[in-house]
Amino acid sequence: MNLTDLKARNIKLGGKPVADGTVSGLRLHPGDENGHGKWLMRFTSPETSKRRDMGFGTYPEVSITEARKSATAARELIRSGTDPIDARKANKQARSIDAQALTFEKAARQFHADNKPGWNNTKHAAQWITTLETYVFPHIGNRKVDGLKARDFAEALRPIWLEKPETASRVKQRCSSVMDWCAAQELIGANPVGVVAKLLPKQPKIRDRVVHHPAMPWQDVPVFIEGVLRTGNPSLSKTMLEFLILTAARSGEVRAMTWDEVDLADCVWTVPAERMKANSEHSVPLSGRTIEILEVQKKLAKHPDLVFPSQGGNVPSDMYAPSSGTLIFLTFFF
Repeated sequence: MNLTDLKARNIKLGGKPVADGTVSGLRLHPGDENGHGKWLMRFTSPETSKRRDMGFGTYPEVSITEARKSATAARELIRSGTDPIDARKANKQARSIDAQALTFEKAARQFHADNKPGWNNTKHAAQWITTLETYVFPHIGNRKVDGLKARDFAEALRPIWLEKPETASRVKQRCSSVMDWCAAQELIGANPVGVVAKLLPKQPKIRDRVVHHPAMPWQDVPVFIEGVLRTGNPSLSKTMLEFLILTAARSGEVRAMTWDEVDLADCVWTVPAERMKANSEHSVPLSGRTIEILEVQKKLAKHPDLVFPSQGGNVPSDMYAPSSGTLIFLTFFF
């Protein structure tokens, strides 16, 4: 019968090994306490014709499924004429050589290249590697990853730890991600970045260091709209800003808004998931005034797709200059 978790959990200290029943030679040997064991597979080496025992870790840390998977891979090597223990040693030695040759900068750039396709925000992807180039590579970029200690990362972060705490925290997290990647590749034993904060001064609490942008009291918004946005020469930035205020949308969502997202009949603007920060489709109800703004933009017909095109027919930047020369920063209102 095949080994089950119930049988494995009932293995007794000093008892007999229990055969897996699925992979030939795989057995769970009793461990140092009840319910714990050690995975071993007995096989005959195809290279020396000698019997050998290959270990696959301990139960329950290594599950039955994981042990079977590893043992099956080992059996495949045996069938191909390779001793799996010798192959594992050779692979470990190769990884050790890789670790000795791999610098932190090379590891970081490889991690960045591997993960960049999964990041939706191109700005974040660029900033991710730029911060390491600025603050970390000059200190430890050419150091081998297997020789890096917590104090090395602490010294790289120290110049910005108190002066730029937000940046320092992000850089620390990115260093940790790189070293986690190295650990997963078995290039290092453990990630040293987790204890870096123990070697540095305590950072001020977030509430003590965050400086919020000044905000307009909501009671003053109607006066602002009437006295600033609807007076003087009309401009694209004034129109976008009023629309932004009325819909509580982000500037990027408004600037890149397209006509196929708008349903004037049902008074709904549907922002697709790929344009939302949360990657989830969002429906925005449109008030009477927002409908008026859209109808005016529709009549202007300056672009077949964009609702608020720039003079060049592109998505306006987040800092748009109206004809009066006054700069209105759309991102300021978030």
